Amino acid sequence: MTSMKRFVDIVPYVLMMGAAVGLSYVADHIVYTAIPDQIGPDRWPKMIIGILFSVCGFEIVRRLFAGAAARDVTSESDDLSASLAMPQTTQPGRVLGTIIVTVAYLFLLDFCGFFSSTIVYSACLMWL
Repeated sequence: MTSMKRFVDIVPYVLMMGAAVGLSYVADHIVYTAIPDQIGPDRWPKMIIGILFSVCGFEIVRRLFAGAAARDVTSESDDLSASLAMPQTTQPGRVLGTIIVTVAYLFLLDFCGFFSSTIVYSACLMWL
């Protein structure tokens, strides 16, 4: 893999790291009244931004140093483009089932709670 190709491959990750730095600055300036023994509303954005920064850094290192072990992707992309050109038949029963399960999930969310409703909803979607 050429150095120009490696550079082009890491550009989106460098841009995302820059966005993470900017978002981190914004998250540091969230104003709130601290409540003792509770995390503030700025904790979750900071954790997600930290994960974003870490993943981008990992991917940059992986793309820079794992370039020698690049695999042949042309056959996989040919298979993918062939499968996209010839779509499979639609299954209206599954589509209708998905719509019904989603509407039921939205109605039952208040009664059953988020955790249990989401587990049942996810299981139904996987089954469908």
